[in-house]
Amino acid sequence: MLNSYLTDTAALLNDTNNLFYSPAFLTNFINRARRWIAIQTLQPRVLVTTLSTVANQEAYAITLANAAVAAVPGVASPYGVWGVAVAEANYFIALGRMDFPSFQAYRRILNNTAQNYPDKFSTYNRGAAQVIYLSLVPAAVYAMIWDVACIPVNLVDDTTIEALPEPWTEIIPFKAASYACETQQRWADAEEFDDDVERMMAEASVASVPFLSPDWYPEKR
Repeated sequence: MLNSYLTDTAALLNDTNNLFYSPAFLTNFINRARRWIAIQTLQPRVLVTTLSTVANQEAYAITLANAAVAAVPGVASPYGVWGVAVAEANYFIALGRMDFPSFQAYRRILNNTAQNYPDKFSTYNRGAAQVIYLSLVPAAVYAMIWDVACIPVNLVDDTTIEALPEPWTEIIPFKAASYACETQQRWADAEEFDDDVERMMAEASVASVPFLSPDWYPEKR
């Protein structure tokens, strides 16, 4: 995949012979573009199913997901938890999410005295420093599932697995070309590439959203 990105980026820059931008130079911006797109699209995502609560423990560092995430080809590390489900009897119950100030005011005031199956979660800090808080505080060991957004590994050669999905991979050369133009202060060209990126990001988002129906079989009136 890296070779394809290098070819497309060099073509956009009208530098197919790499006279102005070396492959190593472009690879740096390709990986930077990939990280930018990952954060913008919350991709790649990983469902971490190897975690459990600890009895009477309220807070859980996002780094607990590192090992499970790193085991997924092409994925480097998690940077945000977007959903939490906790096992209750034979079911996994998705927890409601609260902003941390509200969580602090209405949930943590109980000071760990209310213990049972959690029904809400909140997050504090961002990126690798993010901490997940549960309420009610778990009364025992319950299996958990985390939905985490992740950063892809850097591409180092054409054998490195690309974890970002299509159609967003089509946008990477345009963002990389924008970064490359900025190094030569080609601000107008960089702006044009960013305009392309903005348009393509919107198109990709629309194309990837499936048709949703609230009810395929509405009750007859």
